[in-house]
Amino acid sequence: MKKLIHYFFGQQDHHLYSFFRTAIAIFCFIHFSSTFLDFELLYAKNGLIPPEVSGLFKLSWISNFNNLAIFFAKTVGCTYESATIIFKYLYLLSCILLAVGLLTRFWAILLLFLHLVLAKGTPFYAYGVDYFTTIALFYCAIFPVGSQHSVDNLIFKRTSENAFPFKRVLQVHLCIVYLFSGFDKLTGYNWRNGEAVWKAIHLPYFNQDFQFNANIFASYPWVMVMVGWGTICIELLYPVMISLKKIRPLWLSLTVMMHLGILLYLNLYFFSTLMILLNLSAYADLSVAKKSTYSRSWFNSFLRFPLPLLKK
Repeated sequence: MKKLIHYFFGQQDHHLYSFFRTAIAIFCFIHFSSTFLDFELLYAKNGLIPPEVSGLFKLSWISNFNNLAIFFAKTVGCTYESATIIFKYLYLLSCILLAVGLLTRFWAILLLFLHLVLAKGTPFYAYGVDYFTTIALFYCAIFPVGSQHSVDNLIFKRTSENAFPFKRVLQVHLCIVYLFSGFDKLTGYNWRNGEAVWKAIHLPYFNQDFQFNANIFASYPWVMVMVGWGTICIELLYPVMISLKKIRPLWLSLTVMMHLGILLYLNLYFFSTLMILLNLSAYADLSVAKKSTYSRSWFNSFLRFPLPLLKK
């Protein structure tokens, strides 16, 4: 019991807040900007999929954008087009103010709500990156991410001293994610024989940017088997290996390289980037770069985060 208490509450690390807040906010800004011009086609009333159809598959407790726009059009008196513009720019504004840490918790909660309207309100367009973005924004809303290198810290003199093991919670969450992801791959035959990897790199809507010819691996099927088993081992052993200080840099590097491979070969830029950011937030050692010197700007702190990564 004492070891369990020490694991969660011993040697608290409060140096992730500024990086986590800034990284997630910038990521959300870029991710949303990628669909900014096509927003009406994806979510509005005259979109590719009618809101009445996509609304049949959403959760009952969350509204989609169409219902939200109609509600504000009726209550406030603005037009549907004005509500669309307000939503789009409010989303971007929330990202900016979350990044600089002004009224951090308020904008984190608002951004989480806006994201849920899109991701859960129109589930046809949602995939892994949207689910993990929801998780990241939820943690931005409950973690004291505005306590370091933020406007809130300058104005309200907030500190990061809190007994709750915020960083440990993020670490445990990632361990659970990778453990069950690896276990799911292990129970299926197509990852163990390399079929899943072969199919993934030959999907017509993937591998569009680099045009990598993977047919060469048809003569070397053992390569696909090794990649499949390598992915299983990295994910399945993640909770154990990442918890060992001497092996942590190696396993963190393997995890990052795995996601870089997904980024390059499957063109899943946003998903891979977000997973790398979550891993760095959970296991990068930022104590050397900060040392509780709140006089440094949040921007300098963000630029310096990779330096102490392999300290532990």
